[in-house]
Amino acid sequence: MTTNTTAAAAARTPADDLIDRLWSIMHEIEAADFPALRVVELDEPTDYGERTVLWCPRCDQHVNVEDGYLRAIDVDVRYNSVGQLNPAERTVPLYEADPDPGDVLVYLHQTDEHGEHGVWLPEAWEGTWKA
Repeated sequence: MTTNTTAAAAARTPADDLIDRLWSIMHEIEAADFPALRVVELDEPTDYGERTVLWCPRCDQHVNVEDGYLRAIDVDVRYNSVGQLNPAERTVPLYEADPDPGDVLVYLHQTDEHGEHGVWLPEAWEGTWKA
């Protein structure tokens, strides 16, 4: 039995094209039309005393620790500097370009019952990074 390595090699994406595809997909996600969370005023407070909450339009439930976590997926693709190579120790020193997190790519609402789904924050809301 012989293996056709030419067909397998032809099906592979060139390595440099993968980087272009990564950037393209990230831009597509940022531009995607995910629904925004809604601000809802509850008649009765939650167990934590909340009356103003975020509500997910995709799964129709309260966004909180018990009912579904909200995660901010950031994309921090950085170009870090490389210092003087050390052939004797076989090391390459890397210098961090920027220690801050990147921009938020999308918010992900994760629930046990409804799985994971992308959402945006309500209009005029913004995420702020905490140290």
